[in-house]
Amino acid sequence: MKVGQTVVGKWSRIGSVALALLSLCAGAYGATGTDWSEAISSTSWSGREGHSAFVYNQKMWVVAGYSGRGYDTSDCRYSSDGVTWTDSVSSAPWGVRSWHSSVAQSGKVWVMGGFGPDGRTNDVWYSSDCVKWSSATLSAGWPKRARHSSVAFGGRIWVIGGVRREGLALQDKNDVWYSSNGVKWTSATLSAPWRGRGGHTALVFGGRIWVIGGGRESDTTSPALNDIWYSSDGVRWTSATLSAAWSPRDDHSSVVFNGRIWVIGGSWRNDVWCSSDGVNWTCVTPSAPWSPRSGHTSVVFNNRMWVIGDDVWSSADGVNWTQHTPTVPSWSARDGHHALSYNGRMWVLGGYQYPNGRNDVWSSSDGTSWTLATPYAAWTSRAANGALVYGGKMWILGGSPGAGAYAADVWNSTDGQHWTMATARATWSPRAGPQAVAFAGKMWVLGGLNGSGYQRDVWYSTNGVTWTSATTSAPWVGFTSAQSVVVHDDRLWAIQGHTVWWSLNGATWTQATNNGPWRGTDGIAVAACDGKLWVMGGGYITFQSSKNATFASRKLGVHAECFNDVWYSKDGQVWRQATPAAPWMRRFDPAVLVHNRRLWILGGLNYYYDGWNQYTTPLNDVWYSPIPADAGPSWKLYR
Repeated sequence: MKVGQTVVGKWSRIGSVALALLSLCAGAYGATGTDWSEAISSTSWSGREGHSAFVYNQKMWVVAGYSGRGYDTSDCRYSSDGVTWTDSVSSAPWGVRSWHSSVAQSGKVWVMGGFGPDGRTNDVWYSSDCVKWSSATLSAGWPKRARHSSVAFGGRIWVIGGVRREGLALQDKNDVWYSSNGVKWTSATLSAPWRGRGGHTALVFGGRIWVIGGGRESDTTSPALNDIWYSSDGVRWTSATLSAAWSPRDDHSSVVFNGRIWVIGGSWRNDVWCSSDGVNWTCVTPSAPWSPRSGHTSVVFNNRMWVIGDDVWSSADGVNWTQHTPTVPSWSARDGHHALSYNGRMWVLGGYQYPNGRNDVWSSSDGTSWTLATPYAAWTSRAANGALVYGGKMWILGGSPGAGAYAADVWNSTDGQHWTMATARATWSPRAGPQAVAFAGKMWVLGGLNGSGYQRDVWYSTNGVTWTSATTSAPWVGFTSAQSVVVHDDRLWAIQGHTVWWSLNGATWTQATNNGPWRGTDGIAVAACDGKLWVMGGGYITFQSSKNATFASRKLGVHAECFNDVWYSKDGQVWRQATPAAPWMRRFDPAVLVHNRRLWILGGLNYYYDGWNQYTTPLNDVWYSPIPADAGPSWKLYR
């Protein structure tokens, strides 16, 4: 099912709550944990990647893709100025999808393949108005695929290359197919001379079809390409160059403009290149003002080139660019990531984006505009790692590089771009979900999960290399995700499930409560600010029986959901509710931090399953709640 999201304005409305905080000081501040604002301004443009774009009926159109709000879409949007975008349809019958292709041909618009709700597809849909859609075929002659490209050429629509899955293996395709009606498809070639690829571009220039760059998902040694090929019939292909002047890349965009081929961005770059023959290339700009990007699209409209992605820009020369929409967060939706406050900026590090971990690093001073520090940090892609600020550096510790894999390496950085390994294998065992925190002049690592089960050990270090054991058997069990350990009131606090523990030395632990009132049991976000402990969101999974009226028509089943309630406590024993339902979407495993006198929550995973309905929605939205200028005695609790 499609998951919607309501964007609130600068200050959101608060629903009825049994308990609320009331500030007795200046009204310029809201209530921490109760009043939340979204860092990204409400705009008609929500940001995209993995979408398709074209010009039709004197408008620019964008079809589906991965939304900047953190989920696949099934909408069609149009604009005549790049500023105002309008839905022609918000939920097309072909359903949510991304990494598909679209073309305009013979008075119709065509949408083909991509990632759908059930994986890769090979369906073909068409429309004359982008409102009413009809299915040409639900199973085209070409195999299911995503990250392919399409052109309109010779009165036909073409599908070129892409990536499909054969069992557990990914297969990069180099086949070429065409059709005059979208129903019957003919193979021009099943094996073009260029290497199989996805994330490439295709265009028509000089009476020929051109294939430009791309990547190989099946090849981890040299995945990106910068070769260029052309054909006048889709059957016979000629190499223009096997190594263009621009660096190898995929998920870039290409257009024909002013008698030249243009290559724009891709592989997290923001350079712009052009060529009049596909052989000789000129770098128009090595660094355009828009942020480095992948998965964007480009069109030519009103005598300008347009770049459509997290934001919308246009240019008449490739050098001077005009921004038409605000920028949404550039980092992709994810969970199991970390956020740190360091050197006056917020940092987002790594995390999990299906089906892989990430090792990109982003920073922002305001939560609205994000800058890429590096798309590929020196530490391997991972999620559920530990992260902290200590000794004037950011640190990454352990985590899970992939299913069934665990790490115990330790890295540090002063700029988010250059990372130094402190140790490849710390004394503590490799693990996912370790909790890392700076406390009492030391770095601490607590718990986690690996192949031998939940870890209950506590370690500390002053340099990240030499680690000392505080205890091997803490009384708590089960840290796997989100932030569950914080420093408050000169103590270490560990929150596991509904149980709260504290310690003065990491070795001896005291239970504050085993009955925390929040709804989530795992993936909760824990923070310390305003002289209080905070617990937010999280999720749970329970097994329900048919005796439960809610599940009366089912036998034993699983119920899973996550939450957006917010709770606080000064002592870890008595907990009060700030709000039962914050305006941000329910979520599991978000990142949380305190920065610039605000409590922030970033990204995470929204999920739900009840045996009938299910969805999983990764997020990359950014929300904050104010911390009052006069915290402490100036606040009272009213019933």
